[in-house]
Amino acid sequence: MTEPITCVRTGRPGAPAVVCLHGIGSNADAFRDVLGLLAPTHQGIAPNTPGYNGSTPLATTHPTVTDYATALVAFLDRLALPTWHLVGSSLG
Repeated sequence: MTEPITCVRTGRPGAPAVVCLHGIGSNADAFRDVLGLLAPTHQGIAPNTPGYNGSTPLATTHPTVTDYATALVAFLDRLALPTWHLVGSSLG
């Protein structure tokens, strides 16, 4: 895996973080307007689910919701955010 999860980030580093998860058939760009509204006071982070918009697909043939959740948690762990809020759409 060269780039496990790509993302769109806005806002100020160190500000409260809001993670926005897109639904099936979409990508992080679905949250561009929301991220713009969050930017003055928050970090906005919209990851691309594995297999979408440049994110590496999961290694399993039939990934489960748990597989996607595990990949997301690993991505967020790498960002080393002390806390974050979660916003989702559809599967997100």
